[in-house]
Amino acid sequence: MAQRSDSHGVEQQLQGAFRRGAVLDLRSHAPDQDEPVSRSSWGPERQIHADAIAELLLDSTKPAAGKTAVLHLIGARIIGKLSLRYSTIDYPVIIEDCFFDEPIDFSYLHAVSLSLTGSQIPSVSGYSLRVDGDLDCISIMTTSIDIFGARVGGRFWLNGAHLFGCDGRRTLNAPDISVDGGMYCHGLTATGGVNIFGATIGATLEFDGATLTNPTGYALRAPGLTVKSDMTCTDGFTATGEIDLSDAHIDGQLILAAATVSDVIADLRGANIRALRGESSDWPDRLRLNELSYDSLQPYLPATQQLLWLKRDPDGYLPQPYEQLATTYRKLGHDEQARIVLLAKQRHRRKNLHPPAKVWGYVQDASIGYGYRPTRAFAWLAILVIVTAIYFAAHPPHAVNSAAGPRFQPVIYALDILLPILDLGQEKAHTTTGMGQWVTWLIMLFGWILATAVIAGVTRILTRT
Repeated sequence: MAQRSDSHGVEQQLQGAFRRGAVLDLRSHAPDQDEPVSRSSWGPERQIHADAIAELLLDSTKPAAGKTAVLHLIGARIIGKLSLRYSTIDYPVIIEDCFFDEPIDFSYLHAVSLSLTGSQIPSVSGYSLRVDGDLDCISIMTTSIDIFGARVGGRFWLNGAHLFGCDGRRTLNAPDISVDGGMYCHGLTATGGVNIFGATIGATLEFDGATLTNPTGYALRAPGLTVKSDMTCTDGFTATGEIDLSDAHIDGQLILAAATVSDVIADLRGANIRALRGESSDWPDRLRLNELSYDSLQPYLPATQQLLWLKRDPDGYLPQPYEQLATTYRKLGHDEQARIVLLAKQRHRRKNLHPPAKVWGYVQDASIGYGYRPTRAFAWLAILVIVTAIYFAAHPPHAVNSAAGPRFQPVIYALDILLPILDLGQEKAHTTTGMGQWVTWLIMLFGWILATAVIAGVTRILTRT
């Protein structure tokens, strides 16, 4: 390791640049020499001790006259651990394309703005970090960023960052983080998973082109997440591992497009999302949807196709997802599509019933479609009336009182014995014997079954309404 005296000249340059608000660029501008992987060839002329940076930021030295102090360092190798715990820094800190020998500790730091763009760092910790402006980690390379409870007054940038976790640690651990602006993770590579449990994002949350990998756990863990605008997972977004958005609140759209999540299980239970947008092929094969609420699904699909989405729930039959989908169709004025959904709900529910209830379910389905196909009742009524009238036209019953009773009418007689609530006088005026009596009883039974099914269906619809 270089001695402190070896880097004294560079540290003096940094101090002067800091007071003037200027940039100290230590790069050689030879591409093969400026990459962090070439750090072994960086001599004392590019080395700065972490203590020197901390002392400079925490020193009461005032900037040069007419200047605003800024720490802007590019292309340096930072020797030792940079710790700014419990500190307050009144100047912007920009450390670009640097290599850190040891981890960074920003826990309880209060800073104006922080940028570590393009730097390679063993790990970054920042428990309860406070940043008034932007937190910039674009193209950073590290094993983990742990900023539990951080508060960012601007935006949080992670575009192109490479986070490679180890020992089962999450590469981005940011539960309860609050970002007043957006959180941008375009092209982020996170091997070990992202944890933003309970986070609040004041604008958009963008994972476009990101690759999140954690085969044995959560690729994205975000229960209770709040996003004030859209959450986008597009342009090649790839997740390997579980996605947990349970109880999330997304005021805009959740957009999943051109994504690879086919072997993923996504938990959306209890989430409240204004709009869900994405082709069916973009959504995971397994979706937990109970208590998910939304205003619209885009693109619009007929119910027969959208129901396939509900069948991806591994938890089996749950009534709420069907009710939610039906409500969405009704808001669009598509009542017929809503009825298709509610009919599918009853058919799915029937699979879990005991045999007697299941048989009764089949009867209701065949007769009136559980109340959502009421015209079927008229079709069955017409068929039974025709069949009954034809039979009794060929085998007329005997008149009880041939002198006083009404003349036999096959169609009226069929209606009289088929509809239990009507009294058309035909049944009382005529009596059947033998096979005719059995036919009468059978038709009356069908009539009661049809009437009971109609009443059950109407009751179901009125209760739901």
